[in-house]
Amino acid sequence: MSNRKQPKPDTLSTVITEIEEDHYRIKNWVAKEWSLILGPHAMHLYNIYCAAANRELGNKWFFSIRTLEEFTLMHHTTIIMNNWLLELCGLIRVNAGAEGYANEYILLTPSHVTDEILKQLVAKLKVESDVGKNWRNFKANVLERIMKWKPLHECGKASQFKKGMIEAKAAAPAPTNEPTPPAPSADLPRQTKLVAYMTETFYDGKKPLSEAAAMKMIEQYGMEAVERQISWLERRDSDNPLRTLRAALKDDWNEPKPIGQAKAEPFTPADMAVMTALDVTRMNEANEPPAPAPESPPPDPLWQEVKERLQMQMTQATFDSCVRSTELVNMEGNQWVIQCESTFAQDWLVNRLNGTLTRTAKGVAGQEVTLQFIVRE
Repeated sequence: MSNRKQPKPDTLSTVITEIEEDHYRIKNWVAKEWSLILGPHAMHLYNIYCAAANRELGNKWFFSIRTLEEFTLMHHTTIIMNNWLLELCGLIRVNAGAEGYANEYILLTPSHVTDEILKQLVAKLKVESDVGKNWRNFKANVLERIMKWKPLHECGKASQFKKGMIEAKAAAPAPTNEPTPPAPSADLPRQTKLVAYMTETFYDGKKPLSEAAAMKMIEQYGMEAVERQISWLERRDSDNPLRTLRAALKDDWNEPKPIGQAKAEPFTPADMAVMTALDVTRMNEANEPPAPAPESPPPDPLWQEVKERLQMQMTQATFDSCVRSTELVNMEGNQWVIQCESTFAQDWLVNRLNGTLTRTAKGVAGQEVTLQFIVRE
């Protein structure tokens, strides 16, 4: 969707923030108003960026797309598309780094969701461009979520339109054996019927819609357009039918997609074939008897002492997740090669704990030590 080059999977990125302190604790508009528009994937990424911006682990928290893939279980393309959505909603800004690769995420102060913002989002999402099937499906899903948008505090409340229908059904007389009364005369003008229906059905705030407002709407957009949008209104599932009707008439919205249609495919057929093959392989591997675990080499006494000292310098959670399983696998002079469990642990050891580990190893060895971290195959 953007001409900017996307980051390579292993290129480290960082997050900074322009948001005032305590914003998320006191007035978290993103959770209250933006979550339905963003969807679960973009919201999950945004929460990760917020945690990174808090800088609990030092001045900057570095991570890569590969790290996000492992942590969120999202596909690379899914991460790119949802980053674009966060930019489109004005929640983050991505600065391009060296050679045009995006490597800096800036959290922006979020604004309230308004009708004007929703119109701008819809206009941008409807721009036609040759972006491929996955991008078109992604944009269609976002548009569908915008159509169903309502703030968090209004979720679970029945709309005035639905309340009117429920009350009308409850007030309907029970069926009897008496003859059905004749239907209203067909000579009654359509406009009079339509105005009466609108004033009984729609509420402008807490008051019923006035006849003058209904007449003005019919004169401005035409009777057929008003009747057509009203007939589609229930399928839009809006909590404010009058606001939705006015927006639909102003922008001449198309007929809503029927509920229950097939959802957009997040991956291409080729991706699905590869994932299916991987699932079959995993099932076959699960049915095979487990191979005997290789014997672990005896712990090196120098590195064992380093780990004992490190355990007293950091939290138990950090030590257990990143340091406890490390091993000294090679030592050539002052060059020590340390083996760790995963790329996630490697990122922490290289970018956050390297200084602490190097100082501790120097104290144990009695000389300058250079540490190199590799991932266990």
